[in-house]
Amino acid sequence: MSLEPWKTVEGSQETIHENAWFSLRREKFILPNGKEGTYNIIDSPGSVVVIPILPSGKIRLVRQYRYLFKTVEIEFVAGGLSHGGVIDEPMVAAERELAEEAGLKGRLIDIGQFAPFKGFSSEITSVYVAHDCEEFSLPMDDTEEFELIDLDPSEIDELISSGRLTDGMTLAAWCLYRLKTV
Repeated sequence: MSLEPWKTVEGSQETIHENAWFSLRREKFILPNGKEGTYNIIDSPGSVVVIPILPSGKIRLVRQYRYLFKTVEIEFVAGGLSHGGVIDEPMVAAERELAEEAGLKGRLIDIGQFAPFKGFSSEITSVYVAHDCEEFSLPMDDTEEFELIDLDPSEIDELISSGRLTDGMTLAAWCLYRLKTV
């Protein structure tokens, strides 16, 4: 059996909401069997995740409050490509996020990309490892507040295996990192 693409109904695209980070779009489609439906899509210019390797070999993560879940989470440095009304290249966004969130600058190496929400978003996330990290900071965004945590790779593995680190973007980035460095 071969899978056939769904057909978009011409002229059915409608933007429902837009802000500085994403837009919400609705469009109609027709399945290969002729049934019609409606799809809501979050369009995003993309995002980055950075895994900062410190001179000690430890890896810097951040703890931050996540409003949606009302919890404090442990995550890698991450953020969107959109900044101040401009869509940055992934490398530029990674440098910015590394400085703003982790207080570091370093030599960035692209280790891959992934699509974090394929069922409802067009977002593509680029993953970078930062080597030769040095202290360097930029002002944080008004809605961000972080605690810095420096961990050994085995400590990150333990947080994941114990269920205390559950952020999907961090998990996907760690998987790429482990596959590329082990």
